[in-house]
Amino acid sequence: YSDLTIAVSGRVADRTRQYRENLEQGQAKYYHMQLLASQRQNIEQHVIKEARYLAIAVKTPHSAQQEIHYLYPILKATLKKRGELSIEQTGTATIRDPDQHYWLFYLGEGFKLSTPVIKTSVRKFEVKLTSAAALSEVKNWSDLPQRYSILTY
Repeated sequence: YSDLTIAVSGRVADRTRQYRENLEQGQAKYYHMQLLASQRQNIEQHVIKEARYLAIAVKTPHSAQQEIHYLYPILKATLKKRGELSIEQTGTATIRDPDQHYWLFYLGEGFKLSTPVIKTSVRKFEVKLTSAAALSEVKNWSDLPQRYSILTY
């Protein structure tokens, strides 16, 4: 797919203020995701490398819901050990296992969506493999079409 997009949603705790602000303002330079998280959902490595965009749902103030406001071009996606990732890349100094593998996404400048995509239920980390076009066409996370079949937990 020429516009394969990884949409992610989930609770992100204990991140630096700068990291959170970058996500909220469409200025994120990096995003990391456990390799184990993609494996649990049966997302093959070639699919991650095929993806052209990343859409990150962020918590809205005074609400339990999350919204996607920006679409980021993925400049590069690479596997790295957690101990190799910086605070700037992860938003935290907490490292549970320095040898655990993570996907590190290097992101280009975020494009603001004309209408945010809303996710009302945020209980766990979720991934959708969708299209960049769909993010401009739907208003609800549940309406995003799935490009590849993945397992959900």
